[in-house]
Amino acid sequence: MNVEGGWQKNSINRRSLIDIYADILDAIDDGSCKTNIVYKANLNFN
Repeated sequence: MNVEGGWQKNSINRRSLIDIYADILDAIDDGSCKTNIVYKANLNFN
């Protein structure tokens, strides 16, 4: 998620490391468990 209003999924562009960190921090802000953090931050471990 970027500061301007959100990350939009695009198959061509990839998120920067800062965007990924920001998404993770946003997800853990409400005390989510690990699974919910992965879903909310749109992480994929494949």
